[in-house]
Amino acid sequence: KQKLNLAEFNFPTKIKFIGDLDNDGKNDFIITYGETAGPTILYLSSQANENNLLKMVASFFSSYCC
Repeated sequence: KQKLNLAEFNFPTKIKFIGDLDNDGKNDFIITYGETAGPTILYLSSQANENNLLKMVASFFSSYCC
């Protein structure tokens, strides 16, 4: 088990992708946080330490405007 909540967001709002991007036989995720603005984060399983399933390796922040 591993929580993927961020400090400023109580929970992820949308899972955009589940699949094996890094060819290690385990699922990787692209998850968006926030309803109208927030980060979209790529989590890879191959980069995780022994205590976690995934590690955040990249993020993109989108904002809501008028």
